[in-house]
Amino acid sequence: MRRRTFLGAAAGAAGVGLGVAAWATAGREGDTLATTTVETLDARGSEAGTITVPAADRPVVLDLFATVCGPCKPQTRAVATAHERLGDAVHVVSVTGEPIGETGVSPEGLREWWRDAHGDWTLAHDREARLVHALDARQIPFLAVVTPDGRVAYRETARPDIVPADRIVAAVGRVTDGGA
Repeated sequence: MRRRTFLGAAAGAAGVGLGVAAWATAGREGDTLATTTVETLDARGSEAGTITVPAADRPVVLDLFATVCGPCKPQTRAVATAHERLGDAVHVVSVTGEPIGETGVSPEGLREWWRDAHGDWTLAHDREARLVHALDARQIPFLAVVTPDGRVAYRETARPDIVPADRIVAAVGRVTDGGA
């Protein structure tokens, strides 16, 4: 019996190891992000529905956040500044994986946080954390720029400081100018 338990545990560990190895290499700059669809929410600048990343028509700036994360609100404010400067050159999508409603932030609490963070673009909920895993986002806030063909052109964890708007605009510029 012990031998079966050991063999089962070893096989499980090997499977987990392979899964972790595959997960750890996903979402690096230059990698291609698998097409991922997430739910969008009704909030200022956003409508309820879905959005698919990558978007075929222009780059996507992804801002991964949580309302319980201290640096996330200032980071989203920097994204707001970048969004004002970039206009329609990109899709900007802020994504939370927090439980909304039952045990997590209330829908109204999320909308209030969004207003306070100056959010005025697509707000999404990724309840299965597909984007977090695909981008290997180990900390939030986390930013990425994904090209229309799905290439991860830029990624950065906004720790210990926030990623300034200038750096976000520059990353998008490298993509839209053909340089990245």
